[in-house]
Amino acid sequence: MRRLLATSLVLMAALAPIEGTARADDGARRPILLVVAANSPVNNLSLDDVKRIFGGGAIDFRPLNLPPGAAERVDLDRILFSRTPDEVARYWLDRKIRGQGGPPRVIPSGHLVARIVARVPGTIGYVAETALPAGTKALRVNGLSPADPRYPLVMQPRPSP
Repeated sequence: MRRLLATSLVLMAALAPIEGTARADDGARRPILLVVAANSPVNNLSLDDVKRIFGGGAIDFRPLNLPPGAAERVDLDRILFSRTPDEVARYWLDRKIRGQGGPPRVIPSGHLVARIVARVPGTIGYVAETALPAGTKALRVNGLSPADPRYPLVMQPRPSP
């Protein structure tokens, strides 16, 4: 009996990280993974670097955005810029009018973002996937991996429909 209990506890502990990121609507912590090609020399970015990359102020990467209504994008814009989707749209319109460049290219899905990032050197994107897409790697932010509870890019829990 003790052996069965010990085995069950070990299995539950081993599966806990997987279950914690399995569903978008279960209230579990879901990190937003910054992804680059698996062979990229970059492994870590500061949060300020991420803000510059996705805010139009850095040219080290070609950022890829998800569509404006995508939950990952809404949360990333909230975390990085403390702006609502409407405020972000006005920000990019203002930049374009001033000749400061437009927003990152919009890609329709996280799956497609990962496929592009895996094949096009110098691109960076983000996904809220449970598994790391093939050909990509997740970057650390401020030295923290997405598995770290202090990792800064985390989606807000959303209620079930």
